[in-house]
Amino acid sequence: MDILIFLTAAAHLVYTPFTKVEESFNLQAMHDILYLRNNFTQYDHHEYPGVVPRTFIGPLVVSIISAPFVLLFESLSINKFWAQYVVRLVLAGAISVAWNSLRQAVTKIYGVEVRLWFTAITITQFHFMFYMTRPLPNIFALPIVLFAIAYWLRDQHKPFIICSGISILVFRSELALFLGILLVVSLLRRKVSIDGLLKVALPAGVCILAATVLVDSFFWRRLLWPEGEVLWYNTILNKSSNWGTSPFLWYFYSALPRAMGASLVLVPIGVALEPRIRSLVVSALLFVLLYSILPHKELRFIIYVFPVLNIAAACACQRIWMNSAKSTWHSFLALACGAHLLLNVFMTLFLLVISGTNYPGGAALSRLHRLEAGTSNVSVHISNLAAQSGVSRFMEINNEWTYSKDETMNYTQADLVAYTHLLVEAKNKQNTELWASLQNEFDTLEFVDCFNSIGIQYNSLLPEFQKVIGDPKMKTRLQVDADDDDGIVATVEEMSLELEADTEHHAGAETIEAPLKEINFQELRTLALGQATKKSRAATKMKIRQIIEQHYRAKGKQIENDSAETQKTPGKAGLRQSVKSIIKQEKIKEMIEQIATMDLTRICDLEKTSTKDCLKQVIDKIDDSEGLKSK
Repeated sequence: MDILIFLTAAAHLVYTPFTKVEESFNLQAMHDILYLRNNFTQYDHHEYPGVVPRTFIGPLVVSIISAPFVLLFESLSINKFWAQYVVRLVLAGAISVAWNSLRQAVTKIYGVEVRLWFTAITITQFHFMFYMTRPLPNIFALPIVLFAIAYWLRDQHKPFIICSGISILVFRSELALFLGILLVVSLLRRKVSIDGLLKVALPAGVCILAATVLVDSFFWRRLLWPEGEVLWYNTILNKSSNWGTSPFLWYFYSALPRAMGASLVLVPIGVALEPRIRSLVVSALLFVLLYSILPHKELRFIIYVFPVLNIAAACACQRIWMNSAKSTWHSFLALACGAHLLLNVFMTLFLLVISGTNYPGGAALSRLHRLEAGTSNVSVHISNLAAQSGVSRFMEINNEWTYSKDETMNYTQADLVAYTHLLVEAKNKQNTELWASLQNEFDTLEFVDCFNSIGIQYNSLLPEFQKVIGDPKMKTRLQVDADDDDGIVATVEEMSLELEADTEHHAGAETIEAPLKEINFQELRTLALGQATKKSRAATKMKIRQIIEQHYRAKGKQIENDSAETQKTPGKAGLRQSVKSIIKQEKIKEMIEQIATMDLTRICDLEKTSTKDCLKQVIDKIDDSEGLKSK
């Protein structure tokens, strides 16, 4: 059954392959260990250390396991974005193994039927499965906590104490509350003595603390116990509240209902019907209650209690199902237990679709790679929002490109000259000052939407999706004439944050193409003679691409992966003809390279014909010549 858990987590990963800023340290650390290796001075955390330091032990272990796959990818020239899937699947695999250990303990204590319900409930819930592939400190701690709970259920207190020490001292210090409560329960039940506890805890604690200090001091280049600094910052100084606060009971009325779904109503039933689960569930809920004292709250902070509550829900389902033949009422309750799994599935699908829109930065950079697949010597600036919503070093897949997250970027002329492309956010694509200043210089092509919130429209029966306060939509900066005299041109990719009051999606709205800037003969001549700069060469080719695409659209032809217009799906009768009318991107690239070496004076009389019209004639001639060859 652990393979089913793993495959479900993998499906969530495939649908949402990008990561958020909270995951950035561990993700960048794994990238640097795998690709920069012993080039420690270039590691990302030296330039972007974050608010508090985090341990390298988790990323180091995952990277060691992932290394053979990465080496294989390198030998096969597979780009490193696929390595991001590998490291995250390794993390999910570790959690699956730990979860299976807990499942085996559940089987031994509560029976096979409870195990089956426990599995079914877990895979139908969204948050646990979604977070299994997320490289967060809590998730690195999760497999160790699952092992600890399994050992506690089996009364194996020595490995329980060791796992607890690793979880607390290396990854998440707040786990001292949860695992400490379980230890107190064992002490009260006389299942472990204080002497026995100290004999294991003291040497294990010293070794674990020494390991994290040694490893992390090396990577951070200073004497350091990362989780100690995190504890001081978040708990003693209470500065975690700088990142937002929630009401005291938020975990109980918001986080747990969302995470547990319909299974939550079964938890108290399970506690009432199965006495053996009570101490574990009460310990978990007491941990949540105590942890609620800290004002900064996030659902992932209490992810360790979800499997515990699922065991209680599984016990309830098993008892109700076992008694289903007693009466009509019992049969109805048994049917409700099965139906609640379907409710969980619907909730999971709903939340998964929403989560897919939460990573506009990653989507924007991914589209830029596709749009500029044939362009070299690109220098792209990644804005703060883009860096927080999906962009990571695993996405720096083109060795001929330069990627920058320079936080001092002010979008002045002096700043912009260093870049050929930008990922830029703006509150409104028409009305913000930054957006307006960029529009004066750059043409735009495309946007990327992201999710903000769900609201209820009171004159409608259905909920509506509202656009995010900054709704990122990617635009490709096609060209900007910085100086008409020397023809210097730059290209940029823009991601705008759109603030709109209305909540209509406009799924079928007509797309307006970016205005086409004129191309002059001197640009083409400079390009043909090989005298163009890197920036002007890329920009001139982009102008040629625009003219080619515009010319084909005017002739009623379609362009492969064309986002500038909405193509109607042809019927069966016209399918063959539609396929013939699709112009492939590869053909456009080849045509651009041919035109880039041509002397137009030998083809057209430029005194009577404009450069643009001449290029259209060239396009038709290339088409005709290819048509003859195919015959």
